Amino acid sequence: MKKRVFLLTLLALLLAALFVGLTHAEDATDAVNEVGTVTPSEGEMQAPPVQDAETPAEDTVQPQIGYCPECGGTPIISKYVPYNETYHAAACRHGVMKGLHWIYEHEVACGGDNTHCIDCGAQIAPDEYTEVEHDYDFSSYKSDSINHWHECRVCGKAYYINKHSSSCKDPTHCADCGATFVPDESAKIGHDFDDYSYESDGTYHWNICKKCGAIVNRSKHFAYCTDPTHCALCEAELAQSANPTVMHGEIDYKYNETEHWEVCRDCGEIRNPEKHNIRCVDPTRCAVCSAVFSQEENTYITHNYGNYQSNDTEHWITCRDCGKVTNKGTHSANCTDRTHCDVCGAEFTPTD
Repeated sequence: MKKRVFLLTLLALLLAALFVGLTHAEDATDAVNEVGTVTPSEGEMQAPPVQDAETPAEDTVQPQIGYCPECGGTPIISKYVPYNETYHAAACRHGVMKGLHWIYEHEVACGGDNTHCIDCGAQIAPDEYTEVEHDYDFSSYKSDSINHWHECRVCGKAYYINKHSSSCKDPTHCADCGATFVPDESAKIGHDFDDYSYESDGTYHWNICKKCGAIVNRSKHFAYCTDPTHCALCEAELAQSANPTVMHGEIDYKYNETEHWEVCRDCGEIRNPEKHNIRCVDPTRCAVCSAVFSQEENTYITHNYGNYQSNDTEHWITCRDCGKVTNKGTHSANCTDRTHCDVCGAEFTPTD
C-alpha cells in the first residue's frame, strides 16, 4: 500500500514539472511574436544578419567578364543584359557576361514598340541600322514566275527569297511552293539519289540520280584531322598527292600579352595566330579571346562604322559606338554626273 502511494506521488510530481516547462515555453514564444525578435541578455554574442544571396553587400567585388563564382567558372548563358546603347550581352542568371564574343545588336519588333529591345528590354533610340524582328508566315509562300518567299504578317516584308526549283520527274512545278514555272538553264532541278552511295576518283566524289542518271553533288574530297588519309564523306582512301582540305574540330584560344592563336582539341595543331583585336567600346580587352592586356600602338581597334554622312561640301563616316570620324573628304564628281558625289552619292553643287 505504501509503495503504491509513493509511486502515485512521484508521478504527480513529474506531471507538475512537465506542465511548468510547457508554460514557460509558450510564454517565450508569445514574447518573440510580440516584439519580432529575441533581445539577447547582456554579455551574450549576437549573430550578424544573414546577407541576401541575390543582393550583394555594397563592398562586394563584382565578378569580371567571363568568370562567375556562382556558376563555378564560365557563365552559363540564360538571358541578355544591356551592354550599351547599341548592344546587349549574353549573361548568366547572376548577370555576369560570358565575354565580348557574345554581344549582339539590340532588336525591335516591327509594327510595335520600337523604343525597347525585345531581347534585353533596354530603352533605345532606333535608327536605320537597328535590327527588326518580323512575324514571318512560314506555313505558306508568296511567288511570281521566278521566285518564292515568305512574308511578314505585320508589315509584308519578304524573307528568304529563292528561285523556284523542281524535280527531274516534274520539272515545271516548283517542289517547294507548287507554283507552275518555266525552268531555264539556271533552274535548280532536284534528283533522287542515295545520300550514302558515292562514286569517286582520286580527287572528287559524287552521287548519281536513280531516275535520270545525272551526276549531282560533285565536290572535292576532304578529311578530318584525326584521319587525314580518308575522305570524311565518301571514305575513299586519299593519296598524299591529292592534298585534300583537312577539317579541324573544336578549338581553344591560347594567348600571351600581344597575340592569340587557336589550338585544335583533337590533334593539337596551332592555327591562325594573330595580334589581339579590340573594340573601341572596351580598349583593354581582346574581342576574340577576351584576354585583358595593355594596349599598344600596333593593336588593331575595331569600330562599328555606318554609312557615309554629309553636308553641302564634305562627307565622312562615323563609328556608331564611340563617335570616331574617318574617311572625311570633299565631295567630288565625274564628268558623267556633275551633281552627285562619286564617293558618298550626296547631291551637291560643284564649285568649278
